[in-house]
Amino acid sequence: MTYPSTSSERVIYGPTTIKVTQDTTLIVEQSAKLKIYGAVEINDIPFAVTSNMHSFSFNKTLTAPPTGNQLRMNNPDQTAATKLYIAYTTTDGSNIKNLFSLVKPNQTIYVQDYNDANFWQSYKVTTNPVDTGTYIEMPVSFIKGGQPLHEQRVDAMVLV
Repeated sequence: MTYPSTSSERVIYGPTTIKVTQDTTLIVEQSAKLKIYGAVEINDIPFAVTSNMHSFSFNKTLTAPPTGNQLRMNNPDQTAATKLYIAYTTTDGSNIKNLFSLVKPNQTIYVQDYNDANFWQSYKVTTNPVDTGTYIEMPVSFIKGGQPLHEQRVDAMVLV
């Protein structure tokens, strides 16, 4: 259920489910704040608070280190990946090392294709991530997903 919002604030009251499809868009102007109250789910993954979406280049190389602005996994079968290697620099040049330093076990990493919401994966962080200096190594276990990601731009966010 949603309620009217002011021009500077968008509000979602839970419990509710947001189904993300190719035709679904949740728009929050950059100057507006998104406030979430109660239980909310994206693609049936419950969360309360989320980071912003950050863009990376998904690369199918199975080893570290990711270069530039890459996100890699340690397994060609995305449902069997146990590590994510994510560069601290995003495709737009932002350094998000401090955000990744806050990631803890049991949080969810959600990765989705930039152009097509049918291609997505979600992972539970299993132990404390490792700061390697230029990227983070996240020990993960697969939760659920859509179609496998392609080697192209993806968005990632941390669900808390």
